[in-house]
Amino acid sequence: TAVQMTTRETLIDMRKTIVSNAKQFATIGFMFAGVECCIESYRAKSDWKNSVYAGGVTGAMIGYRAGAKPAVFSAAGFAAFSYAIDYFMHTSSLFNPPG
Repeated sequence: TAVQMTTRETLIDMRKTIVSNAKQFATIGFMFAGVECCIESYRAKSDWKNSVYAGGVTGAMIGYRAGAKPAVFSAAGFAAFSYAIDYFMHTSSLFNPPG
């Protein structure tokens, strides 16, 4: 049977998990931003394609650890998500108020 953790132990465990997740999220964010900056510099354009390409490259780099097929699916997923976020940021009235 499992031993019940005290509140203090639970909070310490939660802290470790939160810090680990934050580091992973930051790593992915820095990777995406760096790749996007390199792509934008290379293409000498600032458009929606940069984020899609950066999402694809970042997703492929993350998925490659599991093999070629997961890298392709991860690249497609990151590229699609990057496109969706970029589209939302440029068309939403939340970020582009009328007037």
